[in-house]
Amino acid sequence: MATPGASAAVAHGCRRGVIYMVPWSRSGTYFGIFLLYINALVWALARVGLLSGRGRCLLSPVNTQPENASLAAPEREQITTAIALYRHSPGPLLQILHAVQERLRYVPSGAIALIAEALNLSRAEVHGVVGFYPHFRRTPPGRQRVQVCQAESCRAMQCEALTEHVKQRLGIDFHQTTADGRYTLEPVYCLGNCSCSPALMIDGELHGRVTPERFDVLMAGAGCQAGSSAP
Repeated sequence: MATPGASAAVAHGCRRGVIYMVPWSRSGTYFGIFLLYINALVWALARVGLLSGRGRCLLSPVNTQPENASLAAPEREQITTAIALYRHSPGPLLQILHAVQERLRYVPSGAIALIAEALNLSRAEVHGVVGFYPHFRRTPPGRQRVQVCQAESCRAMQCEALTEHVKQRLGIDFHQTTADGRYTLEPVYCLGNCSCSPALMIDGELHGRVTPERFDVLMAGAGCQAGSSAP
């Protein structure tokens, strides 16, 4: 039988949309005390907003930008348009996030509060979805994107060596943008070009059987100098 304190914690969690039912054990006092500690920990995480989600536990990533970051008028207009288009659709959150990124090329921190309020969600829930899917970007990308496939077929064809060469050539790591804002480097998991591994995509154009030498040729054609993205 659960203690009143444990029942209260479970009830509080349900009101916040967090389900963390912990059964009481009759097998021993120590195990029961341990479960109470777990219950208290989950309740504390919910109180500080680190635990969210309905029917599941979800630890949201730490947001490094202020949620109340100011939005320019054009950005706010694009976000509100995306919300208006999809807020009444089934499963609107992902559709809105995709629409925002399609319009702005990333999901600004200032959009989190607007989306959460429109969908009657907590900000932690929206943060959790944005952080869970690597497709969503939290900072503006470069004018051109270089995406290097990291899937099994490409790994079997030494894509690790190609990846290291690309990083050295551009002078950045994955999820980073060159200082001049020209290139953003991203991993991608299967470009559907497995018969021509290793594969990569430059600004939406697919290339197969790419060696470090061929990548240099592609970058030379784009005007990228070794170790720099400057034209």
